[in-house]
Amino acid sequence: MRFFEIANHHSVAPTKPQTPAQARIRSLQQQKDSVNRALQIERKRQRIARAQQSLAQANKLMAT
Repeated sequence: MRFFEIANHHSVAPTKPQTPAQARIRSLQQQKDSVNRALQIERKRQRIARAQQSLAQANKLMAT
């Protein structure tokens, strides 16, 4: 493709305003996604904390 073909190509179509019902659904979906990400992060954090605790315990046993 040439530059003018790319420059004049609109890949993103303008969106219409959402109805209140659609906006509510979108908002709830975004909240759900956010909560899912927070849950995954917390599970990873707890997994790391448990691993660090078991390493510390193993190091303590090896030292004695």
